[in-house]
Amino acid sequence: MGFGGAWISQISVDEAKKVFRRAFELGINYFDTAKMDGDSEEKIGAALKDVRDECILTTKTASRTKTESLADFKSSLHRLKTNRLDLIQLHGKDDVKTLGKKMGHACINGFSFLFL
Repeated sequence: MGFGGAWISQISVDEAKKVFRRAFELGINYFDTAKMDGDSEEKIGAALKDVRDECILTTKTASRTKTESLADFKSSLHRLKTNRLDLIQLHGKDDVKTLGKKMGHACINGFSFLFL
């Protein structure tokens, strides 16, 4: 079971810490966020700082070039105050073969598509 979302930007850092710590205490260890979710990356990073190694931490990017995606990845690492992410998902609708060519070797083993 995962936990995260844009709603996090609606609460304070202290509230986010309490909510995420309680979720972790109840057994949730998969936390999902995205740059587009306001300041959720900063809040999740602060909340999970002491238990980071026990969590699966994911984020998303809407970028479609290797350069932009790597820049998003580095920014997310900074905002989340971590040195690694367990999964980076791509928002949007793309042909996997075309996207793989655009992304080059940064194209890893999986894709997550959001259809609007």
